[in-house]
Amino acid sequence: MRFWISIGSNIQVEDHFLRAAKGLRERLGSMESSGLYWNPPIGRPEQPDYLNGVWLARGQWKDEDFKAILKAVENLCDRTRVLGDDYASRTMDLDWIGLEDVFFDLQAIEARAFLRRALTDLDPSMVNKFIGLTEAELSLLDHDVPFSNKIKELLMDKDPQ
Repeated sequence: MRFWISIGSNIQVEDHFLRAAKGLRERLGSMESSGLYWNPPIGRPEQPDYLNGVWLARGQWKDEDFKAILKAVENLCDRTRVLGDDYASRTMDLDWIGLEDVFFDLQAIEARAFLRRALTDLDPSMVNKFIGLTEAELSLLDHDVPFSNKIKELLMDKDPQ
């Protein structure tokens, strides 16, 4: 089964992405990564930009086990939660967003261009599932992230160069 995970960080981004990739690979096995995209924080212009993407795991897990794995990896990345502040800066945010071709919050995906782009990076047929990306949105999605190949190699169970 396909388990879709959105990933984001805006604190020590490279370190936390690498830790999350290693932690998830150890727990879930080989995975795939979309492109990684820089995005301004939602409603918090004082925060640094977030780096976001989607990772795809394939396997069989019980819901509660999969959620526990994501939380354990967030904790590995020193994630702290600020009660009442859904948009606080974070070292790592791992959200289970879909199973197979069913996505849990279509409104959130349709509101975030980077999620739609990341999903279609991994499965081009997704372009028909969501509202398309406008040219303006595509131009905002800069995915020139120097360590993205290292992330992909880690997720695919290869030694990063």
